[in-house]
Amino acid sequence: VSIPMQGVLSATLLYEILLGKATLYAVLVSALVLMAMVRRGPG
Repeated sequence: VSIPMQGVLSATLLYEILLGKATLYAVLVSALVLMAMVRRGPG
């Protein structure tokens, strides 16, 4: 079974894009949470 190189390439590209977006969202969410925590802060 030979998998066409183009298919592998596009799948890898898609995976990297999704992974990048997931990382970006994770960073954004953690930044928002951090800001909220700091804003509430000690009283």
